[in-house]
Amino acid sequence: MTTFFLRLATITSTAIFAASLGAVNAEPPSVQAAKLPYTQTSVLHLLVHPERYYNRNIRVSGYYLPSVGLTISKDAQLQYEFAAPLLNEETETGLTACNQQWVVLEGHFLPVFAQEERTTQGRIIADRLTVMASNQMCWQRTTSVDLKQISS
Repeated sequence: MTTFFLRLATITSTAIFAASLGAVNAEPPSVQAAKLPYTQTSVLHLLVHPERYYNRNIRVSGYYLPSVGLTISKDAQLQYEFAAPLLNEETETGLTACNQQWVVLEGHFLPVFAQEERTTQGRIIADRLTVMASNQMCWQRTTSVDLKQISS
């Protein structure tokens, strides 16, 4: 009996407090799109310790070169040595304002089995590219990636 009166008093005081704040909204607030948490890393960390970043959302900076991916060197001889390859098709990101720019890439680092070398290699699925100098987004994913095509 005492428990019933305590519950009634709690409910009543809560209702009075809510009424004093103004109209009580019966509907919960609409859910906003959550921004994914990205792990900050570097191209060198992705190359040296890829297993640490497999299946994680990452944020990494470098020069965006469509034929290479994301690299830390524009030098013709070194750009492939220090590059993190992307899984995006060149037609998706090839004709953007991102070319030859130092960008911040936000995306997902995926382990992909390379049949030729018989090893697992990391590839980046880019979500967006932002030019570092101007802080302007130069490319953003609008279509989903066909993961069946990646695994074959």
